[in-house]
Amino acid sequence: MRVFIIRELKQNELAFFLTSFENEGWDNELTHIACLYESYPNDFFIAYKDEVLVGYVLAVKESEIFGTISNLLVLKEFRSQGFGKELLSFALKHLDGCQIAIDSIQGKEKIYAAFGFKPYYESSLFSFNSSITIHTNSNITVSDVSLPSFLECNKNSLKNTSYISCIFNSNSTLCKAVYKDQLISSYAILFPYKNGYKIVLASSDIDESLSLLSNLTQDLEYSRSIYMEISQIEQLNAVLVNLLNMEKISSTIKMYNKILK
Repeated sequence: MRVFIIRELKQNELAFFLTSFENEGWDNELTHIACLYESYPNDFFIAYKDEVLVGYVLAVKESEIFGTISNLLVLKEFRSQGFGKELLSFALKHLDGCQIAIDSIQGKEKIYAAFGFKPYYESSLFSFNSSITIHTNSNITVSDVSLPSFLECNKNSLKNTSYISCIFNSNSTLCKAVYKDQLISSYAILFPYKNGYKIVLASSDIDESLSLLSNLTQDLEYSRSIYMEISQIEQLNAVLVNLLNMEKISSTIKMYNKILK
């Protein structure tokens, strides 16, 4: 009889967690994972069968009503044995009562549909080269962002300020913004990713977006890859894809177990 155990991941196991994903060909955002663990240490889980490592899952409870499941990994030698379903069932129980989001690889939606998830939109990872010339509006000023002003700008949407504080305190992270009337109008965050950098952009103005991207990439090493995650519901970012001749790297399907009213 097999002994299968799922327990919380200990802090001294985090480096091994990252190595396991790297060995399986996954790209984890190191700063993101480190800050996520600092903010949600009770939501990282590791699984063993007869004291042999089987896999991992993150079931992050961002609030009392919303959670996300990610980094569900079963090591190759244990796949097709039902362990993935056990990890997913465990994560769902941990987030019981929440609206839960999960990203599915295209073509694998049926796996999550069996657990009550429904597809809602596609999200794609794009890349462009840092050497590209970005034409900007010279009247737009890009500034550094302080943590207090960022928290104030996002006070209605941030569920855990400790995560953002950790991101801001990381030496590998840069955050820039465009201000209007002393308030943040648009912002962008840059951090190391894969063989280059990743940018998270929040803006409703194409000129401000271009100015932010130009400012963040102008001092980077020549000809580095810049990645952006863009969903099909973000119309402005879709315009950026064409303007910067971005290349699509991969796509996932955002799925939810329910939509809150």
